[in-house]
Amino acid sequence: MSPPKWFLLVSLLLCVSPVLADVTFDVSSSSSSASTASLSWSHAGGTLTNGVVVVGVNLASSARTVTSVTFNGVGLTQAHRQSNAITATEIWRLVAPANGTNTVVVNLDSAGELVSGACTFNGADQTTPLTGITGANAASLVITSTSGDIAIAALTNQDFAFITSGTERWSVVVTTIDGSGGTIAGASPNVTLSWTATANPTIAGANVQKVQSGGVARRRVIN
Repeated sequence: MSPPKWFLLVSLLLCVSPVLADVTFDVSSSSSSASTASLSWSHAGGTLTNGVVVVGVNLASSARTVTSVTFNGVGLTQAHRQSNAITATEIWRLVAPANGTNTVVVNLDSAGELVSGACTFNGADQTTPLTGITGANAASLVITSTSGDIAIAALTNQDFAFITSGTERWSVVVTTIDGSGGTIAGASPNVTLSWTATANPTIAGANVQKVQSGGVARRRVIN
């Protein structure tokens, strides 16, 4: 005797792999200072599910380092630092950041010139939010990616820098540097973020990975 139709339908639904939603861009924000050891600003984010915040830090001097980054008082994890003899660029990340408007704080080991920007995203994997983490002393960066993800990079340059591949998310000129950040839709096997930058550029970036099979939705609602 054949099984009932409802049994076949339920069996089919149980066997279907979940559809993985794409990563989506939420908002960006930025700030700068000609001389400070602690930079803070307000980031007006939305309501995130499987969210991640990525902060890029553009340093005019590679002799200085970022000691900590917080978002709503919660510490971020450094993903990459890229430096040359003059400039340096760092990226930091935090999964399940607080929804709404929150304060970003970047602390340095000593006062100096810097630019920093933050981007929030929906639909990021909460176990491994960033893949393809890389950097270069160049004006462009090739990041391993795939469809449905979003790649992000921060660039520091000692002159004006204009993005030529990707969407600009921040660009601030202070005294001696242009600190920039941008994103680009993911594609397999890689994507490239590029700027017109020839004055001691450093660039750091990563791929924001969508939730992988079996991932659990996480939403932090603290404001």
